[in-house]
Amino acid sequence: MALTAAIEAYKHGDWAEATRICEEGIQTAESAGDELQVCRFRLILSQCNWAQGRIREAFILPAPPEARDLEIAAKIRNQKGFLLAQTGKF
Repeated sequence: MALTAAIEAYKHGDWAEATRICEEGIQTAESAGDELQVCRFRLILSQCNWAQGRIREAFILPAPPEARDLEIAAKIRNQKGFLLAQTGKF
């Protein structure tokens, strides 16, 4: 539920709210040991940081999880590729 709220806030340009939701979601997911959910929240958080001009923070991405969830691993790699291309660090 929180992930959906973070995505919706991001889509509507409310990056501060999306950031807040992601940070809370990361803490909750880490406490629960849910590595995939942490990755999902960190991906949205990276996008929020980029949108707010916080370039360094945008690069704080988790290592893609093992083959358990190929979709999230691909999204993390895509985000990292986007950031590298945008900053000319590829």
